[in-house]
Amino acid sequence: MTVSSPARSLAIGGAMTVVGAALTIVGTLLPWAHFDPVLAAAANASSSPIGFEWDDGKIFVFVAVLTIVASGCRLAGQWLSPRLVAPVGKLLGSGAGLSALAGGYVVCFGILNLRDITAEADRLNAIVSGSASVGIGIYLDLAAGIVILAGGAIGLLLNRR
Repeated sequence: MTVSSPARSLAIGGAMTVVGAALTIVGTLLPWAHFDPVLAAAANASSSPIGFEWDDGKIFVFVAVLTIVASGCRLAGQWLSPRLVAPVGKLLGSGAGLSALAGGYVVCFGILNLRDITAEADRLNAIVSGSASVGIGIYLDLAAGIVILAGGAIGLLLNRR
């Protein structure tokens, strides 16, 4: 199998997916919610739980790593060993389809998590005003999911030609 560099326009989509996936990982390492320390102590929980503490956060990291591997091997195929690139290409393809699925997953479940966290924050704020808020991590994950989805869409559209 001959390894060649991707076309410039395809590289843009791949780069978007890699950047979006990296931002997804960062978003899961940031707080998804903030709770008053007194309420958190009463509930025996963290006052600023990070996204990785939720099951969806763990899945976000998993699909982000898969996206980085698939798109990264496609982008850096000319510099990597063909013994590495060929199996990844056979298993994950060019990364465009996987990226579209990963971005869609992060966006859909990010919206659901945002809705749940917002509802819980509203419930706690009804009891004690200002005791809970939504963290920056879930918003970053949503934005990153959109970037992954856009990069995957670019890759899929360009692979059609």
